[in-house]
Amino acid sequence: MFHSHEFNNMKIDRVKTGIDGLDSLMEGGIPKGSCVMLAGGPGVGKTTICSQYIWQGMTEDEKCLIVSTEEPVRELQIEAERFGWDFDTSKDTLDIKYIDHTENVLSKIENINAREYDRIAFDSISTVGMSLDDEKKFRLRVNQVIEELRGVDATILMTAEMAEESSGKISRRGIAEFVAQGVIKLDMTILGDEVERTASVRKMRATDLDVGEYSFVFTESGIKLNRGNN
Repeated sequence: MFHSHEFNNMKIDRVKTGIDGLDSLMEGGIPKGSCVMLAGGPGVGKTTICSQYIWQGMTEDEKCLIVSTEEPVRELQIEAERFGWDFDTSKDTLDIKYIDHTENVLSKIENINAREYDRIAFDSISTVGMSLDDEKKFRLRVNQVIEELRGVDATILMTAEMAEESSGKISRRGIAEFVAQGVIKLDMTILGDEVERTASVRKMRATDLDVGEYSFVFTESGIKLNRGNN
């Protein structure tokens, strides 16, 4: 963890996620230019948080990009419409690029840095090199993709499937959290008909964190953290 007094002579620009309650856990937002991993299991809300992050950027007239390896463009647009987010790709503020996970992801994103983006959401890094059994080749592929994205000089939010709890890792195969400059972990507990989802910021460069675990809910306008229910 970083402590704010270590940076009291530095001005750090921060990017708001748009998720009510989350930004206050990390001094107002993600440090500009960072690559942050959003780790969680299936159905916990990773894609929705990415979309909400992008929508926040669009409302601030920032140039935004979604790279999806899981959901085609139209499905992302339909999901966004549920929350009132207009992901019309004819808008100057948004591009959406769908890459089938069976394709060479690296070769498909190499031309991204030809455009100037302020925000990028990459959903999901877990599919990168998923056919590679060799651990060194997998790590190399993930590093190459992340470095290619970071070359755009945007603030990046990327999703990753969470590892088994017993593994001691956050992301599957335990690589992304060591490359990323920030980690936000999402959990989901199901007890009968009750579902509780929680979020915690595990790591964020140049930031004095509130590392508490807070529940969050889906509302008509997106995801909101319940700061009073940690």
